[in-house]
Amino acid sequence: MSDSAVDDAFNRSDEEDHDLLTFGEAGLRITEELEELVQRLEASPEGAERDVLQQRVERLRDARRRVASAHGESFFNYEPGA
Repeated sequence: MSDSAVDDAFNRSDEEDHDLLTFGEAGLRITEELEELVQRLEASPEGAERDVLQQRVERLRDARRRVASAHGESFFNYEPGA
């Protein structure tokens, strides 16, 4: 995902997002995005972009903890096509 696509996704309002997800798909997307952002963060030099990435990673980790607390860790074990 390009930086502009990431920025657009982050800045989209809830009213514009009509994507209907199952719990498993949502869990998979959180996990995949978190993995991608951690890789970008590790490769990113110090600066404003790194700070934004770090904040996003922290927010996703917090969201993942909240969801796991409410629905169990199995929420994140979705396997497409299974």
